[in-house]
Amino acid sequence: MKIKSTKKEDIIRNLSKQIDILQEDKNILAKQVVEINKLVANLFVSQNHLEAVNKEQQMFIANISHELRSPLNAILGFAQVMSDEIFGPIENKNYKEYIKFILLNSNHLLSLINDVLDLSKMQANKMLLYETHINLKQLLDDTIFIAKQFDRKSKRNILLHKMPFVILKADEKLMKQIFLNILSNAVKFTQENGQIDIFVKKTAFGIRLIFKDDGIGIPKEKLHKLFQPFEQIENVLSRTHMGSGLGLVLVKKMVILHGGQIEIKTLHPKGIAVLIDLPQKRIVSLGEENEVS
Repeated sequence: MKIKSTKKEDIIRNLSKQIDILQEDKNILAKQVVEINKLVANLFVSQNHLEAVNKEQQMFIANISHELRSPLNAILGFAQVMSDEIFGPIENKNYKEYIKFILLNSNHLLSLINDVLDLSKMQANKMLLYETHINLKQLLDDTIFIAKQFDRKSKRNILLHKMPFVILKADEKLMKQIFLNILSNAVKFTQENGQIDIFVKKTAFGIRLIFKDDGIGIPKEKLHKLFQPFEQIENVLSRTHMGSGLGLVLVKKMVILHGGQIEIKTLHPKGIAVLIDLPQKRIVSLGEENEVS
């Protein structure tokens, strides 16, 4: 009987120790839960603070951009009047060169300000779509015409290939900006007398627009940088061209805003292809192919 009693006491002592250990573990866990709750609370406070700071920054960018555009538009207006010699000829050739320089750099600065404003709107989810029915071929023709005006000297060939008749439900201003940004990049990095091809194809997703050029191209390992704000791919040509590094960032955001997708591929032996896929819901009408533009 004494042996049995001893065994029971040992069992009770072991259970008591285990209970004590569990109680200690429970106390430790309770303290950890309190610490975790404090950390979560601090994270919420930090997140709210960051959101408030972000909103303030966006408001500051928007306000300062608007403040900069007003005097800049005045500078552009007066410089254009002088360039056109509306109030009489400018005899000194140096002054004419200075006026051209003012116009060129003022337009560049205005473009940068507009890019920053657009990006700020996108990040604040304040960019709205003003949807209308758009003839895609007509829009591409208009965009090509504008791109060619910026490229009168080098005369790069921009060719819109045979394409289906497409009516899109989209924001015409944003779609034109998408196409112009892509074409301006293609023109910028394609050498004199280079070739830029545009294709429109039906796909299971909807329609695909393909912009191909035979320019300097981009290394595969650097493609991911193209959609990062203020990034420019460093090479001999890109360092000699002005730009905010926001063009393709805005293009991607505008494409996504339309429910689409964008991809850039390196071509061999040279050049790149920009692929834009727009979904079926954007297509109002899809018909037979048109003649080459």
